[in-house]
Amino acid sequence: MSNEIAAKIISLLGSPSDAESAFKLFYKHGRPAMSGILCDTYLRLAVAENIIEDDDVAQCKEHLLEGTELDIKFRGSSENVEACKYVDGETTWTGCEVLGSKTEFTMTIPAGDVEALAAACACLKHSFWNSSAPIEFDEESVGDESSEFLFLDKEGKRRTGQPESADGGAIDPEYSGDGDSVYYARNFGSDLEYEPWDNIPDLVAGVHCLWILALIADVQWADLAKYDVSGHEAELEELIKSSFTYFS
Repeated sequence: MSNEIAAKIISLLGSPSDAESAFKLFYKHGRPAMSGILCDTYLRLAVAENIIEDDDVAQCKEHLLEGTELDIKFRGSSENVEACKYVDGETTWTGCEVLGSKTEFTMTIPAGDVEALAAACACLKHSFWNSSAPIEFDEESVGDESSEFLFLDKEGKRRTGQPESADGGAIDPEYSGDGDSVYYARNFGSDLEYEPWDNIPDLVAGVHCLWILALIADVQWADLAKYDVSGHEAELEELIKSSFTYFS
């Protein structure tokens, strides 16, 4: 019966919309007892699907139960905000350039880190990640850059584009050289690459593995609500507002 419950939990974890039911079922039957059974069932399925060999099972189970550090690679976007100003005689406008680019991220989730695992699961639940999540990451731009300019007009209203000089000509921006970035990824979970640090085959590490590690680490469903998936919007807005007063 316990194996059937574990199989049901794994099946539910396959859909973010059903993950809450999986958590309830797991904790209903007791975390200490279900942790080992869940690992056994998950790894048996991996063997049946020729993902791992029988010889891998014992070591994989050991590392899953102890907690394993994971690197997760995915693609998303970055938006870098750099303050600038435009000077035309005695008139000065403040503004910024928002430079967006496609970016590759590598997120590191420490073994057994409840906060990081909860945030990662919240990202899976909402199919969205942003840099306000309490998870360490590295980033590398992979091109496709685009930029948008913003400035404050004489009435202090935000405008898109760049101001013109008194004679209608273009004014070159003077940059602060002090930009900051916000990062995010839509459709998080659809195309992830998992690289476990311990002796777990890469193929067995995946969405199910992340959820299972969270359950074993005692992540509660309520913990997922602590992560604000819209946090990047507030971060971006704050950077833009700060840029308008940078030269004050």
